[in-house]
Formats: sequence, C-alpha cells, structure tokens
Amino acid sequence: MTPVIAISDLSFTYDIGPPALEHVSLMVEEGEFLGLVGPNGGGKSTLLKLVLGLLKPSAGQVRVMGQTPRAARGVIGYVPQYARFARDFPISVEETVLLGRLGRTRPWGGWRAADLAGSIAHAVLGGMGIAYFLGKSPVTGALIAALVLLFRKQFLAVCFDEEFARLRGVPVGVFYLLLLWIVALTVVILVQVVGLILVLALLTLPAAIAGQYLRTLAAMMGLAALLGMVFTTLGLALSFEPDLPAGATIVLLAGVAFLLSATAREIYQRAARRRAVAGSAPSV
Repeated sequence: MTPVIAISDLSFTYDIGPPALEHVSLMVEEGEFLGLVGPNGGGKSTLLKLVLGLLKPSAGQVRVMGQTPRAARGVIGYVPQYARFARDFPISVEETVLLGRLGRTRPWGGWRAADLAGSIAHAVLGGMGIAYFLGKSPVTGALIAALVLLFRKQFLAVCFDEEFARLRGVPVGVFYLLLLWIVALTVVILVQVVGLILVLALLTLPAAIAGQYLRTLAAMMGLAALLGMVFTTLGLALSFEPDLPAGATIVLLAGVAFLLSATAREIYQRAARRRAVAGSAPSV
C-alpha cells in the first residue's frame, strides 16, 4: 500500500542561515496520526510547508499519496499556524467557505450551482469606470470585464490569502501579474478621462465609499461601479457649460461625496452608540 506521506533524505536551507532540515526520512501510513514536537526554530513548520509544496527541498524527496506535493494539494487539508489575511477584507463567511472549492470546480466564470454562490474579484475594480471603457474603447473594456468575470474566484483567493490560494492549486504568480496588468491597463485608459495625477482618486474613491456601507465583494463591486458612472457623468455635465477641466471636476465631485459619506456615517455611528449606552443604563 502506498504511504500517505513518504519523505526520503530530505534537506532544506533558506537563502541565509544554517540548514533548517538535514537528512530527514519519514513514513506516514494510512490511518496513522502524527504529531511533530520540538523547540521554536526546530523546523516543524518548514517540514509541513515542504509536504504542502509551499517550499522546494534543497535535497531529498517528498511524496504525498504517491504524488508530488503540488499534484496532491487537492487531497490535503491544512490550517496555518498564523492566519495572514486582512481582518477587514470585504469577504463573507459564505465566500470564504466557497474558496475551498477552488481546484474542484471549473476554473473560469462563476461558481457552479453545486458550489452554491458566486463572488467578485477585487472591490477596487468596481471604481474603474467599466461603463466608460465599454463606450470609449469597446475592445479594451470588454477584455477587462471578461477577465474579471472569468477569473474572479482566483482573484478573490489571491487577494484574500496567497498561501491558501497556492494550496488550492491556483498559480498565484500568474494571477497576481494578471491583476497588475488589468490595473495598469485601466490606469492607461483612465488617464484619458481625468489625467495622470487624478487617476488614483478615481480608482479608489468609489470603492472607498462602497466599503463604508457594504461588507461583501459582490455588493461593493456593484455599488462602486454605479458610483463611478455617476461621478463621471455628473462631472462631465457640470464641467461642460462653464468650460471647467473635466477630470478635476469628476474627482472633486467624488472627493466631496466621500467626505459627505464619511461624515454622515460617523454621525450615525455616534448616535447609535449613544442610543446603545442609554438603552443599557439601569433605570431608577
């Protein structure tokens, strides 16, 4: 019977420092439970990362279910020692659970009916004026929209937790570069709308406003895209008659909207806290 884990004469050294592991051999059979015990810096986490395929051995061999660690990722369950992700990342519990379907569902488009739901790639993409792209440059706009829709699951996983994405078989480097390429292409197009200096504001302000009220990527994507269209249309309309710079007017409008939104939200939260304190005070 093929062992679940087979490690033979394994050694590993990081870029600097002494070897983390030297000549390790280990066999784990089906049904066995194994615990690794040792001091900090003893190589326990390094060994697990080698089994997972997150690191490549300096020497020796690792096999999981008779396969290389990378090929066996679909049958490995893993809980990291430290959860490295932004606690305020806009993702729901349902979306987080669905990320576990990566590698077991189709690699493009939305989640299948069996996966229960879909998700959206990166909230900030919603503020990029997709409607404008489709009107100004149909081919480029359609390409950006298609890439986001086709690979939104992979983008979501890469932005949320790179290590988890690797374990689900997502080529993180490829999708990270693809995301950068999409953003770069978007910036080039937005320069035509608001100019080089104001691009960053139009990229971030609609998504920032949406993030003040919503906590799921799908909702943030929709609201940010809608706000981007509203700011662009109103900015062009307001700047036309007095012959003002269109780009500056668009971004100024978005900035004012963000400040008003942040102020209104702060006032609401303070009032809610006062009501909560008043409600919890003991009655006399």
